[in-house]
Amino acid sequence: MRTRFLCGVIAIASSIGAAGTSGLNAAVVVIQSSSFVLRQDAQESIYLYPTLGFQSTSYNGTTSAIKLTAGANGLQASDEHTGRVASLTPYGSFATKFASDSLIESSDFTGSDVIKYLYQPGGGVKNQFTLGGSSGYIGFSFVDSSSLTHYGWARVSVRDALAGIVPTPSYEMTLYEWAYETVANTAIAAGAVSSIPEPAADSALAGLGVLGLCWLRRKKR
Repeated sequence: MRTRFLCGVIAIASSIGAAGTSGLNAAVVVIQSSSFVLRQDAQESIYLYPTLGFQSTSYNGTTSAIKLTAGANGLQASDEHTGRVASLTPYGSFATKFASDSLIESSDFTGSDVIKYLYQPGGGVKNQFTLGGSSGYIGFSFVDSSSLTHYGWARVSVRDALAGIVPTPSYEMTLYEWAYETVANTAIAAGAVSSIPEPAADSALAGLGVLGLCWLRRKKR
């Protein structure tokens, strides 16, 4: 997991319908979720459908998705069809917590477990998300209809839900928003709302700048 900071990128968002999906002039599509809460005592789940651009409490069994669950064993993120949640060995059954602007790319998916825990009671240091801690990002990937891989992020937090009220501890997970990169095989920065500029494009802009300086110098002679 590497970190890269984005600067000088301007994204113009336009609203698409009441489902809360925003399309940007860059290649990243951001899904607004209005702080959807999953409670362990209610055994709740939600599916994120990157290719379709929405989230749902039901799954059709064939579309690439990520499943978030507050279940009996803890708070989980799991793979559905070609969807994959980022995790690293030796803790392949625990979701990686990405800091803002950290790159999410192919090397972040070495864990082979289908279910990855965000928080598991008794998980200790394996839990990269902590109860009552600040929100963080999980990374995911999915394969589109052309068999090409895309990457995305989801911002979440975990906390005690009903501690001291019910006989056994209960936990909850909050999903704030999520996004995916529409350009295949392209890393995405956690929390980014626009694509990472391509190095070739940066070089071309630098070259134009040099040409401009040369033109001004010649004109002054």
